[in-house]
Amino acid sequence: SLHDALPIYIVADARGRFYVSSKNGLLMAEPAPSGRSRGDLHFSFVNGVPRGPVQGAHLEPDGSLWFGCGRHLCLLENGRTQVFGPEQGLPDDRWTLMLDDREGNLWVRAVRRLYMRPAGKTTFIARDAGLPQSSNSAMGMILDRTGTVMVTTDLGLARWIDGQWDLIGAAQGLE
Repeated sequence: SLHDALPIYIVADARGRFYVSSKNGLLMAEPAPSGRSRGDLHFSFVNGVPRGPVQGAHLEPDGSLWFGCGRHLCLLENGRTQVFGPEQGLPDDRWTLMLDDREGNLWVRAVRRLYMRPAGKTTFIARDAGLPQSSNSAMGMILDRTGTVMVTTDLGLARWIDGQWDLIGAAQGLE
């Protein structure tokens, strides 16, 4: 059904390969072998990644790839997949958005949850206290020009400032 459909996420690496999320796994698109039409792409499932629903995709500068794998977060690195979940402080959820801040912290977002993995650490910390949910498919997470993490919510735009969420909504003139 349309309600169960997962959005498709696409990222490209420095070698020109595309990674595409799908309900059946993580796909990689590469230029088709020579002899075929120029611009053709060849799609295949990524080796080392378990089959199943994939949502979100985020490439690191070193070429490793974070993605939501079912109700966990996965990292594809050097052909191997590492799964992150409750043992690393990350609850089961559909992790769809990932973002690195300027300090090298990894932020991950689901509809009602937001966690951060500090740079150099292996465990995640909840950063969703006081953060309204984002229940639509247009959920977003970005860094502004000063490096502030900003996320969309059902009540407006939230900015991570001084260790808490600052909400910009209707009271501040945002429709």
